[in-house]
Amino acid sequence: LDRTLVDYQVLYTCKPGACSMEISRIRYQYGEDTKTQYLAEEWITDEHAYNKKRGRLLHGSDKFRMKTIDLVDDLEKLTREALQVPGDRDAAPRVIPPREEPLAPAAIPATREGYQRILPTEINGNFINMLINGSLTLSGATGKPGVTTRWGGIGYLFDRPVVYCFAPRAGEDDRPGENYTLLWTPAGQGQSLYREVLFECRTLLAQPLALDAAAGWGDKPLPYFYTGEIIAIWIK
Repeated sequence: LDRTLVDYQVLYTCKPGACSMEISRIRYQYGEDTKTQYLAEEWITDEHAYNKKRGRLLHGSDKFRMKTIDLVDDLEKLTREALQVPGDRDAAPRVIPPREEPLAPAAIPATREGYQRILPTEINGNFINMLINGSLTLSGATGKPGVTTRWGGIGYLFDRPVVYCFAPRAGEDDRPGENYTLLWTPAGQGQSLYREVLFECRTLLAQPLALDAAAGWGDKPLPYFYTGEIIAIWIK
């Protein structure tokens, strides 16, 4: 039996009347007893998969290339079935090249008076209990007053530590900019190891909830779902 484990990331971008599917970060883990990973960019591209005359696929990488194309075709078919969209045999897939340069680091202060900076892995305690016994205040880069919520959590997305929350909005323009902060405060004294936890975040996602996901919400503006990469954490 000859097989490999494939890890990949699928990003769907949905707009009225259109949906694009982007597949990236394809990794192969060949053999169940090894943790060695092979990158698709170094294994199945034309440069690496063909012989010098580009007349045939090289033995070894050929099956990886063909099966990866089959995988993408299957994902596209499942997506079309889910969206009830007929296939377009004449439409060629649009290839998006990998990002050449990483995102520029967000500007953060070296120190904050009264705070100590820690790593995301150094947060102590149960964050769910912290939210139950406290609240989050989201403040955008526009300087508008922050909004408060108790819905959120910490996670790991695209190889980055993230924090997410659902927060009400005062209006259509009430959303964070490129960077924003989340300030956690306890509901009372002595209920937490911390007096405050301040997350400095880079916006990865900010979008309203779907109507059917917020049943019973009434006529109030739908809350926004915010996901931010954790740039820094400050504690008191």
